[in-house]
Amino acid sequence: MHNPVELDLCVEKDGSHSEDECLELPKSLFMCKTLFVLKLQSTFVINTPTSWCLSCLKVLIITVYHPDNDPMEKLLPGCSALEDLAISGTVGEGYLNFNVSALELKKLRINLDTVEDYSLADYNDLNIFVRAPKLEYFGLKQTALSNCVLENSKSLVKATIDLNYHTATEHSGFAGRATALLAQICNVKSLSLSAHGLDENCDLPVFGNLNQLRLVLHRCCSWWAELLKRSPNLESLVLEHDVYNCDGIAEYGFEKMELLWHPPELVPNCLLSHVKTICIKRFLGRDDDFEVAKYLLKNGKVLNSMKIYTGDFFVCTKEDMLEKLLMFERGSKTCQVEIA
Repeated sequence: MHNPVELDLCVEKDGSHSEDECLELPKSLFMCKTLFVLKLQSTFVINTPTSWCLSCLKVLIITVYHPDNDPMEKLLPGCSALEDLAISGTVGEGYLNFNVSALELKKLRINLDTVEDYSLADYNDLNIFVRAPKLEYFGLKQTALSNCVLENSKSLVKATIDLNYHTATEHSGFAGRATALLAQICNVKSLSLSAHGLDENCDLPVFGNLNQLRLVLHRCCSWWAELLKRSPNLESLVLEHDVYNCDGIAEYGFEKMELLWHPPELVPNCLLSHVKTICIKRFLGRDDDFEVAKYLLKNGKVLNSMKIYTGDFFVCTKEDMLEKLLMFERGSKTCQVEIA
């Protein structure tokens, strides 16, 4: 009645409400011609009117909790001007499709947890289909990777993929799904990637347009060097060390550990000819941390700077770190090494 521009609905249940009791959104909501931003952060029943339209809606943020059908199928057809969509929440067992079809959509973020008992989850049950020909940014974070199909991803410029949950990699189809997803976004110019379950033998695509890359490094993974080989025009590299081991226990206080990363035999071409800046985050001073920095300094032939940021805990002082780093061979005479 008052022509709102933004509506943020977050309704929490107390102990007097049953788990199955949901609130139904009023039908008048779907007739609002002035609404620009809509945030639904509760479990709602969505029964749209026969004829409805949110003609001005640009931003939709929705939280789902064990839906038994696709809420996007009801919401998106009436949001013809939608440009920014974020879907988060939890999905359970059982077959479920998420169909995202929005012709004006430019930004899509999906953050879904699977059923809490991951050992019982059948990851084949969840499928994500995206039809958004103007999409420029795609973000995906999942505890277990679903089948994800981007119908037309040529417009993508930037992507963030977070597949960091270790248990999900035990599923036999994880590596295949991850590489299939990467193949669909290989035209991006900027990529942020955390994927624990890949290996050196995975079939990674070529990222011919990529010039900015952020990678989360796990001590048990060495595949990231293969990604550098497939990024021939990379100019800016950000590495962020994961401070946890595969068993989930942080190794803050142990300087001497078995080296789990070994340099590849062939140096990626991007290091020899394109990479100008490298930033390393959560550098704790472990042996693996130094080996990675040593390799990059030696082979970064056109490197201008390497900036290193320590984590909250580290196994030696910053002064000792810098002293050791400055002793490493540098492929570029102009490279400046800084530590913060």
